[in-house]
Amino acid sequence: VSAADGLHDVKINYAQTFMPDYRKGFAVHVGISLLYVTIAYIPVAYRPIVAGSGIDYAKAILNGITVPEASGLLTMLCKGVGIVFTSAASLPVGLEGPMIHSGLCLK
Repeated sequence: VSAADGLHDVKINYAQTFMPDYRKGFAVHVGISLLYVTIAYIPVAYRPIVAGSGIDYAKAILNGITVPEASGLLTMLCKGVGIVFTSAASLPVGLEGPMIHSGLCLK
């Protein structure tokens, strides 16, 4: 089980405890999702280069263009935290682009 799946399960299980009243359950579900989105936004605010998939930065670096802060351990950490919490918030996000960018950060 990945970290995003675990966080998603926590959100669903906690919201289900309020399900006899559907409005409370829905409010808890939306509230936890907004909390996850806020946590996912913090690394992007700190390091704006992690916004987006990162494939364009990978292409640029492979073509010999120097992109500052596009690769490094801190960039990979911020990208990972953002993807985990975005996915846990049930937002539609692709994992292929960020994984390519994370692989570039390990070079």
